[in-house]
Formats: sequence, C-alpha cells, structure tokens
Amino acid sequence: MPDPKSKKIYLSPKIKRAWIIKWSSMRSNTEDNKVIGILNSRKTTQYVQDLVRQLYISVKYTPLDMINMRKNPPPILFADSTNGIRWHYRFSCGGDDPFLEARIVQNLRLVQGKNGEEKLEWDELTRPTIHF
Repeated sequence: MPDPKSKKIYLSPKIKRAWIIKWSSMRSNTEDNKVIGILNSRKTTQYVQDLVRQLYISVKYTPLDMINMRKNPPPILFADSTNGIRWHYRFSCGGDDPFLEARIVQNLRLVQGKNGEEKLEWDELTRPTIHF
C-alpha cells in the first residue's frame, strides 16, 4: 500500500514543453544543478544559443574578457543523436566546469520537495531515431 505521505504536491500546472537553462557539472551527478531559466519551447535554437552564451559570458568572465569574447565566443556543444546527427534541442556552453546546459523538456512542473522546498521536475524529450 502506498504511503500517503509520499504523494507529490504539485505547485503549478504542468507545462507541456519548455526550454530549460541550467548549470551542470561533470563532478556532480546530484539534482542540485540549478535551473536559471525557463523559456517558451517556440523560441528558436539560435535564440536560445545566443542567450545561453551571453549568460555564460556574463557570469564566467571579467569585463576585459567580455570585450575579447566578441571575436572568440565560448563554444556551443550539441548532443548527438544515436546516429550522429546533431540534436538541436539540447546543447551546452562553456569548456570548464560548471557549464550551462539548455534543452527542451516536456511535462515541466513545480512540486513540493521532501523538506517543503520548491523543486522543478520534468520528463526528458525523446530523441528521434533516424534510419538510413
């Protein structure tokens, strides 16, 4: 019999699809990686790339480095699909740790955590499999 105390409390309606922007780390696989932005899923990949790149530069670099970044911005790295085709709906920015990651997710919702804190949850968007 399920424990009635374990039932999730939803604090917002579910969003069908959205871009999330979050700090990620190769050193930490915990869920404490902070979401710093939620965007409409209709925003283009190019728009989100430009925004993520600018956010990364504004946090990671000095004003002098920001000026120099105009000609050599930090790279955008795309996740590959299973067959090696570029997957435009998930990418990262920055070559060091932590880095910014952006991706489209589905069923985004705000829930109440175990200690009463607010916590974002979502389902990952399934990457298509293309057969040649």
